[in-house]
Amino acid sequence: MKKEGYTLIQPNANLFTFVSVGKKGEILKGVFFEEIGDDVYNLALVDYDPISKQWSDEVVSDNGDILKIMVTVVDIIFHFLNKNHTKIVYFKGNSVIRQKLYNRIIQNYLVELSDEFVVWGNNENEREIVLQGKKYQSFYIYKK
Repeated sequence: MKKEGYTLIQPNANLFTFVSVGKKGEILKGVFFEEIGDDVYNLALVDYDPISKQWSDEVVSDNGDILKIMVTVVDIIFHFLNKNHTKIVYFKGNSVIRQKLYNRIIQNYLVELSDEFVVWGNNENEREIVLQGKKYQSFYIYKK
């Protein structure tokens, strides 16, 4: 990865955390990998709410550091799949904003991801290798 992301903390095999620093201050973020099938793991990008002490994937923090967050999420995908060669990462946005973010991440880092990984996009239950410039509803990434 050419750009610098945030420093990662990995409290367990399926959770990575980092602190977003921006116009709204410091926000603890996490990327969870939850097994949803045989060797298929759902990726969830979440924010920690210190008031409720809960993680949420419905928060739009808008901290002004989206590019650094994108780099960090790609770093996490690389790390997770390089440690878990047989696993498949699946992700889909739970909102229009999150879906745009995931499409932007994939499109911006498709060349780098494609060096080591196979990246599939899914639209209306039709899956294909991700094409540059095309938007998808969900994604699958796994090690070549």
